[in-house]
Amino acid sequence: MKERLAAKEKEHFAKNGGGPGASGSREVADNEAGIPPRLEAARPGVDADDSEEEGDNSDDSDSSDSDDDDDDEAELLRELEKIRRERAEEKERLEKERQEEDEKNREEEAMTGNPLLDGAAPLKDFSVKRRWDDDVVFKNQSKGHAENPKKRFINDVLRSDFHRKFMGKYIK
Repeated sequence: MKERLAAKEKEHFAKNGGGPGASGSREVADNEAGIPPRLEAARPGVDADDSEEEGDNSDDSDSSDSDDDDDDEAELLRELEKIRRERAEEKERLEKERQEEDEKNREEEAMTGNPLLDGAAPLKDFSVKRRWDDDVVFKNQSKGHAENPKKRFINDVLRSDFHRKFMGKYIK
């Protein structure tokens, strides 16, 4: 993997017209062992102050670093836009699937909720139940007559309901 990275860096530097030492964009290529500068400084026997050679090329490295940074940033922005677009498409697809599932569930519920439309259910008798007196010709004849007439208060003893009833029962 390090070899492929070094080969790509050489191609990039050859394309831009500078060598690996001239651009200084990646200090990994400058090291023969391929060790990053942070780890190289931590190695015993190597002074951190020995890297004065790289300070001479600081003007060239700043301009190429900014170009590389701009390229990297543009590539990252494209990748970010691609990821956002994929997420939006996935979200839209999931929403569409959920709506289709909801519609299917509603339709299934409507079909099974009505026993008249359900062909798989056993046939039931859905006829209206009739009362025993629905077909009688003379029904509700006694509605106009009250069985228990309301008692009325009459202040006269001879015309009161009790007196009339008593007289009708015993004197007739």
